[in-house]
Amino acid sequence: MATEEKKQHLEFIQNIITRMNTNSFQIKGIAIAVGDFYGTHINDKLNELKVDYTGIFKELVQEGKNGNLSVLELEIIESLKNTNQKKIFFIQEITSDDNRIKKLIARIKKSDYDSNVKIIYYNNYEDILFRLQRYFENKFKQEIDKFDLGQQYRNQVYANKTRYSIFNESTQKIHSELDNYINNDSQKVFVLSGVEGSGKRTALLQWVQKQEKENSNNSKTKIISVFTGTGENISDEIVNILYRIYNKVLANRGEDEKTLLNQFAQFTLKLSAQFSKSIIVIDKINHIEFTSDWTNKYWWLNKQLENNVKIIISTTDNIEGAHFENHLMPYHNISELVEAYLRKEGKEQIINDFREKLAFTKNGLPISARLLCSEICMTAKFDTIDEILNGYSKYSLSNETDIVNLYKEFLKRLEKRKYLNSSVVRDLCSYIYYSENGLSEITLQELIKDTDESEVMKVAVFYSLLRHEFKKEDNADFTIYLRRAVKELYIDNNRNKEIEYRIAMIKKLEKYDEELLNNEELQSQLVESGVQNMSLLEIPMNLTERAYQIYKIKDKQKMYDLLSVKANANELRELNHSRFLEYMNLIEDMKKVGFWGNILKKIKNG
Repeated sequence: MATEEKKQHLEFIQNIITRMNTNSFQIKGIAIAVGDFYGTHINDKLNELKVDYTGIFKELVQEGKNGNLSVLELEIIESLKNTNQKKIFFIQEITSDDNRIKKLIARIKKSDYDSNVKIIYYNNYEDILFRLQRYFENKFKQEIDKFDLGQQYRNQVYANKTRYSIFNESTQKIHSELDNYINNDSQKVFVLSGVEGSGKRTALLQWVQKQEKENSNNSKTKIISVFTGTGENISDEIVNILYRIYNKVLANRGEDEKTLLNQFAQFTLKLSAQFSKSIIVIDKINHIEFTSDWTNKYWWLNKQLENNVKIIISTTDNIEGAHFENHLMPYHNISELVEAYLRKEGKEQIINDFREKLAFTKNGLPISARLLCSEICMTAKFDTIDEILNGYSKYSLSNETDIVNLYKEFLKRLEKRKYLNSSVVRDLCSYIYYSENGLSEITLQELIKDTDESEVMKVAVFYSLLRHEFKKEDNADFTIYLRRAVKELYIDNNRNKEIEYRIAMIKKLEKYDEELLNNEELQSQLVESGVQNMSLLEIPMNLTERAYQIYKIKDKQKMYDLLSVKANANELRELNHSRFLEYMNLIEDMKKVGFWGNILKKIKNG
């Protein structure tokens, strides 16, 4: 064997062993889970190469040679030496007849006293992902609970958006423009525009975090940021105003949209007087929906700002006006994003083997890089990666239509996975598509179970594979390109089943509400968690989704019955005033009797 080749093999061994000492989490069990495979013997490999290892793990390798141990066992030996390191071992409950496997498991069990060692038992490979997910959910629940719900959503959105992002040339360009804007004498609104998936939110989240950190001890600077979909309910006045607009919630004082929007200018004047500098960031402002039919729905922003007030908005719209300065979100180097993502996922070998095919055209949308990397990381067989990359090379990664087509190909590949099939993928996607704000994993399981009890486990597989494409990890609600792909694949040619899907959801949600009202144990748990007034239990847990589905099928009687419960009507009116008015219009000719009849009598009698 050539000297250079021997050197490469030695470096490979060094890299394997170095991994043991640098990983912050050791998740072991792949070989152990097989039950009959002990692993590659380092002694046999070194004898085959006819070389001696002389690196920093010389003693460990010598121990492996003396005992004819596998690389797997050496990894476990080394990882157990570091008591400050987190280690998770998966052990299959089925006992192996191989004495080496038995000794290996016994070695792990001896270390169970170590608080940084966690042993997770499982029967089948399919259980591993579920058990790992539950482990981390339980482990970090206390840390998460330290934050209020709004902060939790904000942290989750930030983590999802920035987990694999890199501070590249495109991001640097926008950050420099933002830095310049807040420090110059511009009295215009900074408009960051670009198509969906171009990286606007990620860039703003990173920039806002940087500003908040730099100004954490600066009481003279006020930073307010509103990111849609985070569920934030912060007490800042501007956030309350925008929160009401985003959700189409108008105040009970009778104010119209114009009055509400005019409060924004008044608020900026107050900020100008109170702080030396104020920065307001409004993400995805194009998502605001108005009942008024304005030619220019951004008129309330098109005003000269005070010198010390800076407003930054992101949008997919082309906003024109004398007091707007437009900045276009630049395209990203897709190859750069892909390589950074795969390195963070420990997929360096894929980069080396497919570097030529990963050299995509420089210009592209970050969302395409995320989808590609997610596909690679969840690919069951290494030899199918080449096929996926060939598919991506056929499309432009900066064209919205092409990205929708990539998502369609992605869904078709999901249909072929071992634990899924085309009908399950179609039904799950259809339920999520027809929902108002997404569905929980439990609800999806119940909906599928009604069709076939054996299909329930497939929901967990579907949910885990698509989690990166949900707006929130705890709720299945599609991002825009995936939603468009689902529409073209499963909805457009299957419209005759829309009513069937909606009725199924209504029945399932009604069942949940009935179980809640009749389950004393669950009611006790709710009271213990903070529900002091038992009458609040009349408000169904899935009320908004149920009301929406009833409205979509135009079932007047069901809507009347739902709104005749006072708590239901109050809750729906509080959550979405405009939508509530639509529900009321549906039952306009039925409101003269029952609960609504009594309300009308009271109004008539003063």
